[in-house]
Amino acid sequence: MFYLWGHSYEFDNNDNWEVIENFAKFIGVILRFITMLWHITACKKRRG
Repeated sequence: MFYLWGHSYEFDNNDNWEVIENFAKFIGVILRFITMLWHITACKKRRG
């Protein structure tokens, strides 16, 4: 995170903010999937 903050000027200079936007979207999808799996696992454990 600090790398992005410290080098954010490079995204402005190179006009390529879509790189970090696409990366953030990708990470969001992965985290939603992991959360969904966690909830499914928790529900199965509660059922016994």
